[in-house]
Amino acid sequence: MIGTFSKSVGTVGGFCVSNHPKFEILRLVCRPYVFTASLPPSVVATATTSIRKLMHGHNKRAHLWENSKRLHAGLKALGFTLGTEVPQSAIIAVIMPDLEKGAAMWEALMNEGLYVNWPARRRPPPT
Repeated sequence: MIGTFSKSVGTVGGFCVSNHPKFEILRLVCRPYVFTASLPPSVVATATTSIRKLMHGHNKRAHLWENSKRLHAGLKALGFTLGTEVPQSAIIAVIMPDLEKGAAMWEALMNEGLYVNWPARRRPPPT
């Protein structure tokens, strides 16, 4: 089982757990991508609180899912290339044709007050 806290509950970090006998291979092969330090207590407390609110807030999950479907449909209607044909989660991948257009879109959204994660492997050029 894997999960992320940065995209799901508004904190940082994530997890990968298993009792599968070959799990150790994953840990060894993916070592450059795995950070094994413990999360700070404040991050754990924030993630725990967010998860509890989501567990008991069925209307919030339904509202998030409706927003995700509406955003996916709107982006598709505007002609954006998306990572999936139908919405599958609250995370929607928008595929940009090149780095410059992607960076321009990222900056425009930031200027409008909307925080959008930029892929860690490709940082936008400085402006």
